[in-house]
Amino acid sequence: MITIDLEKIANEIGILQQKHADKLIIIRDTVIIIEETGNIHTRDDVEKIVNTINELINGRLREYLSSRVEISNIVHIVGIIHSTGSSKGKSVHYIASVNRELQKRYRSYSIALLSPASCDRDLVNKLRKLNIEIG
Repeated sequence: MITIDLEKIANEIGILQQKHADKLIIIRDTVIIIEETGNIHTRDDVEKIVNTINELINGRLREYLSSRVEISNIVHIVGIIHSTGSSKGKSVHYIASVNRELQKRYRSYSIALLSPASCDRDLVNKLRKLNIEIG
């Protein structure tokens, strides 16, 4: 398992010029994109994850990572908002709609945007349902 702090990369190298998620976790053929937030702002948080997915698949983030870690075998991409605030009642329909659009755009990848996780245990449980163990 490899964890990458996207804030550090963005600040040090400046490869992410637009809004982006906070963290990547790479496990075998899966990349987990995590947007950490106190209070969920669904559209803005999802936009950060989508921008990061685009950079991972076609952008400078892919170039940066491929020179440092093995990413050529990536087939699964999971995006999730991890919040310390309440995630109840947040726009699950909006997240599902964006997820469908990403799946159409990037057919060669298995992409899943998950409903927000409200705590560390919730995050681990949501990923476990996809057979992804992070701790």
